Amino acid sequence: MKTTFAALYERGPNWIEGRPLADQPLSAHLDHLLALHKDGRLTMGGPYGDETGGLVILTVDDMATAERLIADDPAIIAGTLKASVKVWNRIV
Repeated sequence: MKTTFAALYERGPNWIEGRPLADQPLSAHLDHLLALHKDGRLTMGGPYGDETGGLVILTVDDMATAERLIADDPAIIAGTLKASVKVWNRIV
């Protein structure tokens, strides 16, 4: 049975201060998320309106898989973003 996880992204140590979200090196991050969405593991996601981070919802087998998918994100690897993963008990 699949479990739903929320990955909460925030600015990492290599975020370029003073530059808006559109000017951050995040194209590989977006490609990674789109690939996860295409294969059905990412249900939804996007940045917060205030550009301080973002949220993605993953549906995968277990916490280890969710954490690995986030750790493999190029923006996490580069330090542009950091993230925490939590089990999300969806009600509706």
